[in-house]
Amino acid sequence: MKCDLTQHNSDNIRSDQERDTYHDEGFFLQPPDETTHLGASSSSNWKIYANIQKSTTLSGRYDLQYWFFYPYNDSSSVAGVDLNHEGDWEHITVTLDSAATFQNAYYAAHDNEGLRYTSSQSSFADSTGVIATNAQKLTGGFTHPVVYSAIGTHASYPTVGTHSRTGLPDDTTSAGTAWNTMNSVVNVGEISYPLNGQTFIKYGGLWGEIGQTTESTGPDGPAFHGAWTTY
Repeated sequence: MKCDLTQHNSDNIRSDQERDTYHDEGFFLQPPDETTHLGASSSSNWKIYANIQKSTTLSGRYDLQYWFFYPYNDSSSVAGVDLNHEGDWEHITVTLDSAATFQNAYYAAHDNEGLRYTSSQSSFADSTGVIATNAQKLTGGFTHPVVYSAIGTHASYPTVGTHSRTGLPDDTTSAGTAWNTMNSVVNVGEISYPLNGQTFIKYGGLWGEIGQTTESTGPDGPAFHGAWTTY
């Protein structure tokens, strides 16, 4: 991606600088039509974007972040406020020790409702997508954390069920369509050094059009999200 300069209100606006959501300067992505909201129909085009860094929570550990992009967030309205928005970046952060042993995983949900889970609270699968029993967790090939994406909101959870939210509609997850990500993980590197041709990581604008509120506006990309260096 080329980060061009654009003239706007006599200021130079760069696409590799973070947009201020609350103001009218900067870039945002506008899909050509609503069919884009449906996403890619072929699972061969579905990718997971990974980033590796030293852990921010445990000394001597490493955080593996896995980012998922959904083209449309279909949330419920709350008190007449529309929470739907184009573009939706979600993630989990898996913390490993120096021997690459699982320590815990942070499952992101909404702005700051995510939680960190131990292995006993998490679900795991092998490379074919078979879910581990409690006795099989972190043994053999059952070392891959399972993410259940909430219907509509895409908030990430380690289990199936109804997940309560204070003052807001509950999230619901189910064992629906499975996405085996084993062969679709791409290491994006860092803003200063993108890897594997993933220069989109340098884009600082929003991933969706501007809505009536910040809640209905497209989000920042992974590297401009607070979780990039926090969870």
